[in-house]
Amino acid sequence: MSLQNRVTPFGNIVAVPDRGLFMGNRSCLLHRGGRSKARPWGNRHWIICRTDYQDKRLPLREPGRNTQLFFLDEATALAAGHRPCFFCRRDDAVLFCDAWLRGNPEAGQADSFRMDVLDNRLHAERVRPDGPKVTFRSRLKELSTGVFVSLDGEAEAAFLIAASTLWRWAPGGYTATQALDPTVEATVLTPRSTVHAIRAGYVPVLHHSVFRERS
Repeated sequence: MSLQNRVTPFGNIVAVPDRGLFMGNRSCLLHRGGRSKARPWGNRHWIICRTDYQDKRLPLREPGRNTQLFFLDEATALAAGHRPCFFCRRDDAVLFCDAWLRGNPEAGQADSFRMDVLDNRLHAERVRPDGPKVTFRSRLKELSTGVFVSLDGEAEAAFLIAASTLWRWAPGGYTATQALDPTVEATVLTPRSTVHAIRAGYVPVLHHSVFRERS
């Protein structure tokens, strides 16, 4: 039986057998008795980790301590509101923070920057106090490769923008494509400041099914 530990671009945590390219966490999502917490996060530091690091093996579920999550790819994790981990993905985390500051100059300068500023901003942009995901509207022509959207009339589907194409997300990989109409307005799932970081040069890791479909 699959554990409920796979994250969608909407930030929802579902039970599917697929594991994906990355793992991460939001701290502990289970009470010590094993019951799920009412809010699916334990702190504001939502991270994206490698699935292998120095041969360390972590328990998938430690009630009261930690809950491991899995993502199809980095673009999915970013859409859900996570950011690269400074411990196991330090180089990527530095690149992300540099791009995030370039894309969000009002947040301050690198020499005075604190991660709490980024994490607090992301938390405000990814989830409302009562639980629903925060989104915003934008025309597709204003969005970069690596950003996720949902389309009017298909609110339950998530689409990755890549190579001027929309790629339909599924737990095991991207399953279909459709032409991107740059004039169409869509609901953006990726947090606004992360969208700015991607536009400023951060390149998310994409699942290999995108490249397979291109060939």
